[in-house]
Amino acid sequence: MSTSATSSAARPPADPRRDLGAALRRWAVTGGPGIGVVRVLDRHGFGSVESGQLVAGTTDGEVGGLLYLGALDDSAHPLAAEAASGTATVREARVKAGADSAPGEGTTEAEDFIAELRQRFGPWLHLGHARIKLIEQIIGYLKSRYPDDWEQRIEAFIAGAFPDLAEQLLANFRGLTGYNDFLAANRGALQAMSAAERREALWAARREAFGEQADEIWAAEIRNAKLQESLAGLGDAGHLRVTEKLEAFVEAIHEVYGEDAQSLLAQRRTELMNRFLDVDAVQGDLRAMAADERRAALRELRSGIGMDGEALQRWDALDEMRDAAWSRGQQYMAERGQLQAAGAGDGELAALRQKYFGEQAELIAAEEAGGFYRYDGERRIGRE
Repeated sequence: MSTSATSSAARPPADPRRDLGAALRRWAVTGGPGIGVVRVLDRHGFGSVESGQLVAGTTDGEVGGLLYLGALDDSAHPLAAEAASGTATVREARVKAGADSAPGEGTTEAEDFIAELRQRFGPWLHLGHARIKLIEQIIGYLKSRYPDDWEQRIEAFIAGAFPDLAEQLLANFRGLTGYNDFLAANRGALQAMSAAERREALWAARREAFGEQADEIWAAEIRNAKLQESLAGLGDAGHLRVTEKLEAFVEAIHEVYGEDAQSLLAQRRTELMNRFLDVDAVQGDLRAMAADERRAALRELRSGIGMDGEALQRWDALDEMRDAAWSRGQQYMAERGQLQAAGAGDGELAALRQKYFGEQAELIAAEEAGGFYRYDGERRIGRE
């Protein structure tokens, strides 16, 4: 750190980051005790302070300015007062690791947080959605520690933590703020819209807030919407067998996700399979099959999306259990209807639940008391 002495004094500024220049001018005009200026000449260690930031102080202890969100205040403030009445000097100062520090030795909580952000987000900051996630993390951190003035701190924080990307990140922050303000101001109106109207309004607000970057930031949503469109299109593919419908869905995955398709299929096979099975046209095909044919079709579908032999065996066993449960449940519902038509009382219905469900009879009774009948209506094949 470098310290030097001049003359004059005054009150400290209300915001040390923004009003330091005004304070220095005011001190120079009013005259009085000397002014000591402390600035960073060099830094050592990961995620320390940016050189060029200043703290200025007077001999009577008044201080203005900021060194990296106050991380060096314990060292810089006494130096400022000392320099105000002394000669220029250069000395080293360390950031203390105290009760407020994270585990990194000799670092502040803020420095450790920045190090974590750089490690988590650094390789991905060329992607718009990663920058938004980073900004949301920073906002949450600052809000938790500075609830009254976090917005005044975020510019300095971003500039210190990510100097090479500060301009872009600050633009994204302003866009995110505008978009969130739009959501808050229009929550009721958005809820009253149809899905299509709401989607159109949201995209208009996103493009107003982020411009061309909106498509990049919400790329995952765009991909998901395209995939959903491909599933909806299966309803018009009645000429295709159910396995051919799956082939069309997998082809759509490759078209939408490109080189990321294989990774997506490897990591989210079950989720993708469930989305496919939830399509009404697929359920219609499966319901039209005999039990053995349906089980064979489900195995072929799961194999077609990339499940291995062990997974297929587990699903085969689960399908068999589900078939047995639904067969028993539908028999129960038929007998239950007959008993109710004959004017049966609660005792007879309880005995029937016990006959079919044993230990689960009380759970079934509780569901029915709430108006839910597990085995009423059509079964979602492959899902229950």
